[in-house]
Amino acid sequence: MQDPFIREHIEELLTNIRTQVLLRLIKPYTRIRLQYLSQQLRVSIAEVKRLLIDTILDEGLPARIDETDNILYVKPTGEHKQDSSLSISAMNGWIDQIDKVLVAIATRNKE
Repeated sequence: MQDPFIREHIEELLTNIRTQVLLRLIKPYTRIRLQYLSQQLRVSIAEVKRLLIDTILDEGLPARIDETDNILYVKPTGEHKQDSSLSISAMNGWIDQIDKVLVAIATRNKE
């Protein structure tokens, strides 16, 4: 790749691809080690930090980087909050049903 025009566009393309892979990698986590991201992307930790900083600033990724421990902390989005509120509602429904069963058993035992 001697041509600087092609080299410039290939670098931009690689950055875009790495950013998309990075977003897919971190999606299921609330915290993830930069070392793991570095291994998955096959780039240096410094490059991972650069990609993360660009993504946080440009795309509004709700996250922060702990540079001491090299960990990315991702803040839960509304999607995660909605999922957990649905889980809590389902558990509350189960608790109500168990209470009804316990009351029925207790009244049967008294008879």
